[in-house]
Order: sequence, then C-alpha cells, then structure tokens
Amino acid sequence: IRETDALVGFGVMLYRPERYYVGLSLPRLMLGNLGLTGDSRYQFTNVYHLTAGALFHLGPDFQFRPSLLVTYSESLRPQAEASAMFFVKEVFGIGANVRTYGEIAGMA
Repeated sequence: IRETDALVGFGVMLYRPERYYVGLSLPRLMLGNLGLTGDSRYQFTNVYHLTAGALFHLGPDFQFRPSLLVTYSESLRPQAEASAMFFVKEVFGIGANVRTYGEIAGMA
C-alpha cells in the first residue's frame, strides 16, 4: 500500500452485560474506495461485519444464547452464521452453528 493510500479499521458495539450485544465492524476500511482519497493502486474491497447476540434466562438453572454474524462485501455474496447455545447452571452448554452455505457444527 502506498503512503497516499489510507487504510484504517473501525468498529462500534452496543452491549449490556448479561443481556445483549450488537456490533458493526470494518476491519480494513479503504478510504480510497469511498472516494475520500485519490486513486488507489490496489483494489481492496471493504468488508462489513454485523454481529448480534442475546442471553435469555429460562428459569434459575437454564439459559439460552442465540447469536448472529453477517458479513458483506461488494465482491462476495453476503454470508451469515447463526448459533444457539443452551446452558445448564452456567456450567454445561450445548448448541449448534449453521452457516449460509450449508456448513453445520455442534458445540459443547
């Protein structure tokens, strides 16, 4: 990257501990791609990540935690990943993760 090219990262998150979170990040924001600087010799595309999750109490011994991650870039198809975990007494958790293009994973 030339000295005249500007590369920064940016992120913002809103959260309440033990309740929820929502965040947006741009880990490699090319200002030249936004028209804020001169032409760039390199053609990077901006990648946006949106994340969200919550924690629900299902009685004194059980909790449920869903979460979502969405990734967007002009050069790629949008991708999403959803997870869900069930916790027993905050000691044991079991769940699953599903991605846009068919990948599935178990979690413990």
